[in-house]
Amino acid sequence: MGGEKRFWIQLVTLILLGIVWLVRALIDNSFTYAIIGLVFALGAISFTLTTHIVSDSKIKRYTEIILFIALLGIIICGYVMSGALMLMILMIALATFLILGFILSYLLPKIHGEK
Repeated sequence: MGGEKRFWIQLVTLILLGIVWLVRALIDNSFTYAIIGLVFALGAISFTLTTHIVSDSKIKRYTEIILFIALLGIIICGYVMSGALMLMILMIALATFLILGFILSYLLPKIHGEK
């Protein structure tokens, strides 16, 4: 039961952060803040998929890949259009996490399997 409550708290937090950043974008008329709000919204969708759909589902894998590509595309497009340093840092962080995720999910099992 504690796990379900924790899930809802994290999901609501992500959604609220997205809404706050989108409202801030409207108030400040800032394209960068709107991009960050969209990133939080896509993060909430990804978080829900990760925790509530069976991991062996092909639909889940394809949806996660599409969400990641959309997320990266939104950030890259936002950086190109605005030149904001914050979006450049997000791009670098996402690229780093992608490489780290690839290493941990594909290379480590192969390395451990060879021993």
